[in-house]
Amino acid sequence: MRIREVMNSPVDTIDPSTTIAAAARMMRDANVGCLLVSSDDRLLGVVTDRDIVVRGLAEGKASTRNKVWTVMSSEALCCFEDQPAEAAERIMMEHGVRRLPVLDRAGRLTGVVSLSDLRGGASSKAPWRVTFYKTLADVRGRLHEAPLVILNVGAAVSKTEAEAAARRIFEGDWSPKRWKGAADGVHVDGRAGARLSQPRSTSRRVVPVARTSSRSDFAPQLGAAAAD
Repeated sequence: MRIREVMNSPVDTIDPSTTIAAAARMMRDANVGCLLVSSDDRLLGVVTDRDIVVRGLAEGKASTRNKVWTVMSSEALCCFEDQPAEAAERIMMEHGVRRLPVLDRAGRLTGVVSLSDLRGGASSKAPWRVTFYKTLADVRGRLHEAPLVILNVGAAVSKTEAEAAARRIFEGDWSPKRWKGAADGVHVDGRAGARLSQPRSTSRRVVPVARTSSRSDFAPQLGAAAAD
């Protein structure tokens, strides 16, 4: 079975000249965390809610008038429509993503394929919840595990694979040297059919000192299209 047989088409995209404020409204209205950026059927990159916050809004309120192309990630994982469906699933499992843009061999964006498309319906496995945490002491000296980042990894078959995929995403955001100084450890919770558990704490609770963030379905943006 080829990817073109199971992919979704046409694709909802955003023009690179759209303002990041308009992009944020589109994400809110569609309840998604990222948008594919394209022009004339060419995939130019991916813009995520995190891109807007970190690369855009951090510069000040006036930056909401900046264009999507100024904050987007210009590299995206993708696949070709004539590849075997197994190739797309392998890419998703290796990188911990649930969807891939689909290109033809001329480089035109032709669709999007999801893990559930490849498996003939809704994914049979609940996502793994991977929490990177920092150990902090409260005013009484009690230690608590405060979550830094929570990632839901849906395309992994084991805790080991889920943690490895999450580390690649986290290190891509923070760089290995930075994240090792930021996070004291990692928890992996959740498995097929199981209810996801909350991050653990040495005092049976978690101090929400840092707002958690989650990557989009298409993240991480780590490379170009994978050849068959």
